[in-house]
Amino acid sequence: MRIGVIATIGKDWKAAVERVRIAEDLGYEHVTTGEAWGPSAIPFLTLIAANTRRITLGTSILNCFSRTPAVIAQEFALLDQISGGRTVFGIGSSGANVIEHFHGVPFEKPLRRIRETVEIFDGLIAGDRLDYDGEIFQLNRGFRLDASQPRPEIPVWIAALPPASIHQPGEIADGVIPIHWPRQHFGSLRDDLSAAATAAGRTDTSFTIAPFTTVNVLDGTDDEAKWQDARQILWFYINRMGDFYWQMLVQRGYEGEVV
Repeated sequence: MRIGVIATIGKDWKAAVERVRIAEDLGYEHVTTGEAWGPSAIPFLTLIAANTRRITLGTSILNCFSRTPAVIAQEFALLDQISGGRTVFGIGSSGANVIEHFHGVPFEKPLRRIRETVEIFDGLIAGDRLDYDGEIFQLNRGFRLDASQPRPEIPVWIAALPPASIHQPGEIADGVIPIHWPRQHFGSLRDDLSAAATAAGRTDTSFTIAPFTTVNVLDGTDDEAKWQDARQILWFYINRMGDFYWQMLVQRGYEGEVV
């Protein structure tokens, strides 16, 4: 097991970067940050990359709608250069509320858009000519990514929850980011990923499972209030972030807790 930490920038970016430096010194191996309707993740990760030495850094998540695949490849190529090859590209679809009412983009074919984004991203990072004919993107002028970078491949982790999407990381990615996924079901999740990889003809069926969750520390002072804070976080995801989390928990035996 490897241990990572979620970083938020807050109001003081210098203090936020210093907290990541402390986490690195304590032995944390991965730091991640995301974006929804707050600050962009990429400038923050760039600061982290320039002020750390060992810790890997990634997104959890960037959505596949607000940037083109080429822009994502451009950003990660430079981020990987600055970090010395320590980046991980975490991608997901987000949800209709954020995509349509913050970014003003139709929330259409999210699984297909993730797939095409990952395929285009992988090709550009590898230095391939961009000749791509997909359902969403038709890119046939032979561009290459003109960037200096330390390696021809950046790991891709996909945030996935619904059964229809769980197979996709196994087919095209290096890892999966399951949010609030019950830990006793990680074994079956790994089995599903391996089966999807085998069906897709992949010989490497090892994947990183990078669960995203929050931690509330009980220290004997007002612990009931801290329990309520923890419940509130889950309530928000289950009731305000579409029906993905509700469905996932019901399908794994928690119907009594979420209805």
